[in-house]
Amino acid sequence: MNRLIMLFVVTLFSINVLAQPKADLTISTTGNSNLKIKFNGKRINLKDRSATFENINPGNYPLVIFQWQRKANGSNDYVEVYNNNITLTGGKHLEVCILRFGTMAWNEGPIYA
Repeated sequence: MNRLIMLFVVTLFSINVLAQPKADLTISTTGNSNLKIKFNGKRINLKDRSATFENINPGNYPLVIFQWQRKANGSNDYVEVYNNNITLTGGKHLEVCILRFGTMAWNEGPIYA
């Protein structure tokens, strides 16, 4: 009987752990320039205007974003426009947008199924 109760408790605990709400992250740009992203140790070249990462465990993650910009001396190169930790909350979708001139805007809302 004790084994049956213990099995039941472990099963409920496992279901609870697996049912934790996940988070989503979208990184986008309003300009025509490419972005390079370093999210949680992975490097991503953003060829389109946005990228969405789904089913991420809630928590703090490092995020570095580089934007292709024209410099004052006429050369072009990637410039770091954001380097900080972001906090992803379970059941929420965080949208980070890099605007045309390198400023950042973000918005967080619920995930709709």
